[in-house]
Amino acid sequence: MNAQALNQLEKKFGPAVEFDGKKYWLTQDAYLTGQLEAPYYEAAAINKAGARYMVYWDILPEINIHYIEDEHECCDWDNPTDFKKI
Repeated sequence: MNAQALNQLEKKFGPAVEFDGKKYWLTQDAYLTGQLEAPYYEAAAINKAGARYMVYWDILPEINIHYIEDEHECCDWDNPTDFKKI
């Protein structure tokens, strides 16, 4: 994929998230999911080839998910926990 195509992805979806040295662009905002005992955040994403993935973030251990004031502090958003092709 050339630089122009990558710039188009950045324009459409914003900055890429990196995982294992590969870039992915979120196609939706992350949302809270999972079971009450083990919640996590996930969001759909695409890679530069257009393949679809789910991106996952664990909630930081010091966060009480039942009393969230600011979701920006819930996870290490720069370091996703996992990616899975969908």
